[in-house]
Amino acid sequence: MIPQRISFQPAVADWVQVYRFHYWRSILTRKMLLLKIAIAVAIIPLGVPSRRGGGEHYFGDLLAALTDKGFWITWLSLAAFLIVGLPLIRLALIPMYARRFFAQQKNLHTPNDVSWDHEGIIVEAGESRNVIPFGNLRHWRESNQAFLLYQTDTMFNFVMKRAFVSPDQLASFRADLTSHGVAQAW
Repeated sequence: MIPQRISFQPAVADWVQVYRFHYWRSILTRKMLLLKIAIAVAIIPLGVPSRRGGGEHYFGDLLAALTDKGFWITWLSLAAFLIVGLPLIRLALIPMYARRFFAQQKNLHTPNDVSWDHEGIIVEAGESRNVIPFGNLRHWRESNQAFLLYQTDTMFNFVMKRAFVSPDQLASFRADLTSHGVAQAW
C-alpha cells in the first residue's frame, strides 16, 4: 500500500458539526436507548400517590394509580422529557461548547496533516503528532462532511471529507479502514 496524505484546516464550524454528529449518534445507540427506557420505567412507581394521606408515596398503590389519567399524563411527560428533551437541550448547547473549546485551544487552529498506510493513521497538527495503529481504533463513523475515528467511545480524531483530492481517494480511505478490521459504527 502506498502511503497517502491529505491536509485540511479545521474551522469552528467543523468542530460544531463533528461534535453534533458524535453526540447524536452516541445517544441513539441501542444501549443508551435501553438505559433511558429503563430509567423512565423505574421512576414511574415513585410517583404513585399513597392512599394513606399526607402526600406520602409508596409502591403499594401502583395498580390503582395505573388507572388514573393524571398519573399517566404526568409520568409520560416526565419520561418524554428524560428520553427526548434532555438530549435535545444538550444538542442545542453543543455549538456553544464547541466554539469555546476551539477558542481556548490555539493548537486546534493549525492545519491538520493526515497520512495513512498499511500500519495505521498519523495525524499531525501544529506541535502534535498522533500515530494511531489500525488495531487501536475501536470503530469509525462517517457523516456527510467528516470521518470520525474512535480510539474509545468518546475520544476521536476527525478527518474532513473536503480534504480528499478525489472520490477515489475518499473511497480508498473508507476501504482501508474496513480492510484493516476497523468496524464501522452506526
